Amino acid sequence: MLAGPPKGYTDLVMDDEFPLSMFYEALDKKMRDVIESTAGIRARTS
Repeated sequence: MLAGPPKGYTDLVMDDEFPLSMFYEALDKKMRDVIESTAGIRARTS
């Protein structure tokens, strides 16, 4: 479990490791439409 903002963890990545910024860019591109399509959906309360 991570505590705190991810910036501190991403700063620890070594130069020769996979750049997390590329991962997050790719994830954002794939998920953007899905996330936008859920706008306004609310849980049903009983």
